[in-house]
Amino acid sequence: MIATAAVQDARTAYNNMSAGVLPGGVDPGAGQLGGLTLTPGIYKSAGATFILTGSDLTLDGQGDPNAVWVFQVAAGLTIGAPAAPRSIILTNGAKAKNVFWYVGTAARIEDKCNMVGTIIASAGITISTVAQASTTKLDGRAIGLNASVTMVNTLINMPTP
Repeated sequence: MIATAAVQDARTAYNNMSAGVLPGGVDPGAGQLGGLTLTPGIYKSAGATFILTGSDLTLDGQGDPNAVWVFQVAAGLTIGAPAAPRSIILTNGAKAKNVFWYVGTAARIEDKCNMVGTIIASAGITISTVAQASTTKLDGRAIGLNASVTMVNTLINMPTP
């Protein structure tokens, strides 16, 4: 019963983050989030994927501890690249509990990255790889609705309410 309720809650959250329910998202970097500083809002990948490579992503809460970010990705999400880890940096009151990732297919968080927020993917989520000695960090949650969540050497910090 508890597991069934959890799955229903995850599907409800996923549906409530969709572009159909939360329209109007913008794509500030043509699918590339690296090097951007984003204020609270809805961000939708125009090309169906978001990637974070090249440099880190900063989320600026502008002094509002209740600031919320929703990232809508019709297909895949990739954070970092092999041998090139990336981080999501929270500033000015931004909190991990207020960052949400709607992923239409699968998400991939590369080795040694620092990921922030709740990721809900229609398919699976992979965080780090086998034989990785360094830790990948997730300040949030990872939920795969129709496939597994695979984590290797991943430190998970649950966001405080």
